[in-house]
Amino acid sequence: MKYKEAVELGLESYVPDKPCERGHYNRKVKGRYCIDCKKFTDERYKNDPDRKARSAAWQKAYRKEQGDEYRAYITNYMREYRKTEKHKAWRKKHYEEVASPAAKRRLANKKEE
Repeated sequence: MKYKEAVELGLESYVPDKPCERGHYNRKVKGRYCIDCKKFTDERYKNDPDRKARSAAWQKAYRKEQGDEYRAYITNYMREYRKTEKHKAWRKKHYEEVASPAAKRRLANKKEE
């Protein structure tokens, strides 16, 4: 089955004409990845005890290499993101979880009144 046919039929997965590089024939429509290879990779990743340490080391090195430029980018990105309606809606929904201690006290005082 072709990818376009699977999309038209609204299927989640399809069997392509050619196998993946490991010889599997089961692909996901969204992302077009091989389902069997993804399962294998996910299992290997989940069972790797050193992955968190490697990831943390990589992130630390990346931030050090990027320096102030990276920090400025993240700061600006977050400043712009906080202006979006999506963020405002999320914050309103999760206010009690993310509010500062002082804001939580104000909220508790309002509820008592």
